[in-house]
Amino acid sequence: LGSLVLLTSCSHFRKPVKIQPPRVFQYSYQNPARKLLPSDFARALSTGKTGERVIVRMANGQTLSVRLGENYFSANGNPCRRYTKESSIAMSACKVNNRWYQAQPIFVNQ
Repeated sequence: LGSLVLLTSCSHFRKPVKIQPPRVFQYSYQNPARKLLPSDFARALSTGKTGERVIVRMANGQTLSVRLGENYFSANGNPCRRYTKESSIAMSACKVNNRWYQAQPIFVNQ
């Protein structure tokens, strides 16, 4: 009985706590868009050896030098491959429904 009186008396002297409204965060989310890769580059991604340099003809007529990297699987099981553009930018491509798409980076420095 003595402890019951002590507990109720302690709660009587507490200071009220003001509840803050939830914070609102400002952000915009955009789903990643898949960019279909040219067919000759897709063939090189499927059959090329790691370290091989490939010349890719883009849709706009320009050519791009690419060094093929290692193969891996994405989290959902799609076959993927790393590659490096001539400007030393590391990229990835994944094969989804038998078509190769440029993978969007998860982290961006800018």
